[in-house]
Amino acid sequence: MKVIKLLILTDTRVGIPGGSERHLYNFLSNISHRFEVKVVQLNPTPNSFLSDGALPGKAQVKLISMPLQSLFSMRGIKVLFDLVKITKGFEPHIVVSYHEKSDILNFLLSRLPGSHFSSVSSKRDMGLKLTGKLGTLIKRINPYFNLVTAPSNSIVEKYVADYGVDQGKQSVVLNGVDLKKYGRLSGSARDDLRRRLGLNPQRTLLISIGWLRQGKGHEFTIRALAKLPAERFQLVILGEGPDRDRLEELVNTLGLQDAVVMPGMQKNVHEWLSVADVAISASLSEGLSNALVEAMASGLPIVATDVGGNPEVVLNGYNGYLVPAENEQSLYEAITDIVKPEIFGLFGENARERAEHSFSIEAMVDKLEATYERLLVSHHD
Repeated sequence: MKVIKLLILTDTRVGIPGGSERHLYNFLSNISHRFEVKVVQLNPTPNSFLSDGALPGKAQVKLISMPLQSLFSMRGIKVLFDLVKITKGFEPHIVVSYHEKSDILNFLLSRLPGSHFSSVSSKRDMGLKLTGKLGTLIKRINPYFNLVTAPSNSIVEKYVADYGVDQGKQSVVLNGVDLKKYGRLSGSARDDLRRRLGLNPQRTLLISIGWLRQGKGHEFTIRALAKLPAERFQLVILGEGPDRDRLEELVNTLGLQDAVVMPGMQKNVHEWLSVADVAISASLSEGLSNALVEAMASGLPIVATDVGGNPEVVLNGYNGYLVPAENEQSLYEAITDIVKPEIFGLFGENARERAEHSFSIEAMVDKLEATYERLLVSHHD
């Protein structure tokens, strides 16, 4: 069988902490031997999760770092020339780009004389950063991609309506996680792990995973926590980012130092989820949250904002509650209700069942591989 060569360009990296990073890691760690892959990571800072070279367990997947702060710079020109060399030597069948800088580089490579690959843009969010000149540029290049993929219908609908994506050149591929890796602990095993992680075994543990930046809505979760009995609840926020100081100041102002834990980025996300009780996402905008999929696989009931792709993960009243964005009162009321024993247990069971039905890593990898294979066939017809 012919090996399909993929060149993947990403503005971030493979691994942690965000959803697109974990999506790429999940996909590449389970990709079949029908594919050979080179991944160029444009993140300006090193990948603290994985070193350059072969991905562990996948000799046919190679990671390459090309730090790039600004595309429109001398460094940007050098990166483009280096990518041209890689493309000529590797001869990819498909170039897949994640995020804006990568999309622009993908487009430029595809317009060079002698380029014969298919171009794919993987849209991971609702495009809120696409304002001004950047938004105009992305809108102009979108029609030139052979295919646009996204993890939710909401993202596809947004890009079709606002950013010039052809309705016939799009495919929804749901995020998937390794279901064997996730599950909830109980009893002494849960209490022991909570102590090891520096958490209180006696409190109801709320968990939120995501960048510490505006738009993720962590401040609304913290304000909702302040309305709950301080001695009963604890909130852990996994992630790092520019909003840390502001969030810590809010915690101090509200007197929640004993109730909020912010340990930064963590490689063992599955362990933190395994000892949690309820997952919270207060995002103001969301594509399709990998963190919520992981929480669902862990059997956690979910409280999430009714934005973007969240309703495609959380079925309101089935495995969690959907609430308005920027509304700590609604978050508070949903948390208060979801921890009731009769609701908590049922929603948790439904969450795991929904993950098994729709969000397995096997289903994601199979569909993404089949999507790329169909693209090659259609492109050569």
